[in-house]
Amino acid sequence: MAEQPLSVDLEGAGRTGGPRRDEQADGHLRSGQRLGQPADGHPGGGQRFGEQADGHVRSGQRLGQPAHVGRPEGQLRIAIFASGQGSNFQALADAAADGKLGGSIELLVCDRAEAPVVERARRSGIDTWVFDSSAYASREAYEGEILAELERRGVGLVVLAGYMRILTPVLVDAFAGRMINIHPSLLPAFPGMHAIRQALNYGVKVTGVTIHFVDGGLDSGPIIAQRALEIDEGESEASLAERIHAAENVLYPWAVRGFAEGRISLDGRRVLVSSGAGAGPDDDPADK
Repeated sequence: MAEQPLSVDLEGAGRTGGPRRDEQADGHLRSGQRLGQPADGHPGGGQRFGEQADGHVRSGQRLGQPAHVGRPEGQLRIAIFASGQGSNFQALADAAADGKLGGSIELLVCDRAEAPVVERARRSGIDTWVFDSSAYASREAYEGEILAELERRGVGLVVLAGYMRILTPVLVDAFAGRMINIHPSLLPAFPGMHAIRQALNYGVKVTGVTIHFVDGGLDSGPIIAQRALEIDEGESEASLAERIHAAENVLYPWAVRGFAEGRISLDGRRVLVSSGAGAGPDDDPADK
């Protein structure tokens, strides 16, 4: 979800200038410093770099070691933002483990330490940044620290997968054209919260799933892919949600893979899908 209104330059812009406040001149974190903690020692809200959710440093990875060590050269590095159960996170992690995502998942960013998605990341061997928003003066403050870590890791794509915090220009601008979201309706219908309930209450006969680039509006970015689902007569919200989530779990890995392979690109508000990417995962010849 993104704060509105906001005009976004889809060309984006990276950070320039000297090292961040938590870096030495070589770009590495100071030994023993908590990730998200300023160099002056005041606490931030992030989890220690290299730590799993239980506080243990990941085996073989030293504090301050670049996170991309051991990653295939040139592979797209992905960060996933999530707040809840993590079914889409799991679908993406499974695709990455099978070599079908087109990139490596470098980091899970989560705003709830107790969220099941954190345990999913731990089991998948994926680093986490878990933060407490109440420890910061503003959204911009914690997003600034997250952005610094994404840049340090060389993240090229941010994937929102049930991340329930409003985004500010700090992240949206920095990853313009490189941040995508999934939404449980056929946008532009039923944006925002409780989209499945909105569709049922409105009485539509067809709803579905939309993957879109993130801009400054509320679920208003350029559409990458959609999948339609007919609503059964008398269908419950729980039943429809289950079917929609199943469709999301298939469509999202396909879209991330298409982006990673350079087959999905932006031209203004139009999303261009090159031949070979197909209109959806069932049409992707790479899977046949």
